[in-house]
Amino acid sequence: MCAQKGRIYLKDLTIDFDDCKINIRVGAIIKNKNQILLCMIKNTDFWFVPGGRVKTLESTEEAIIRELNEEIGDNFKLLNS
Repeated sequence: MCAQKGRIYLKDLTIDFDDCKINIRVGAIIKNKNQILLCMIKNTDFWFVPGGRVKTLESTEEAIIRELNEEIGDNFKLLNS
């Protein structure tokens, strides 16, 4: 999958080996008053921390902010990076 940043198309950052692929991913643990934010896939028992794949030319900080905005739909910024 490609995303557009300006006029540059960014692909998921993937490392290919002989018999496998490794996708570089980020995840956020968001704690508020002893509660941790988890996402759930609708109609399943699958829970996960928000996050996703890092794109080429993207820092991990940029990736997690983009993923949080895509998945949760809010304007996030990192406090302790």
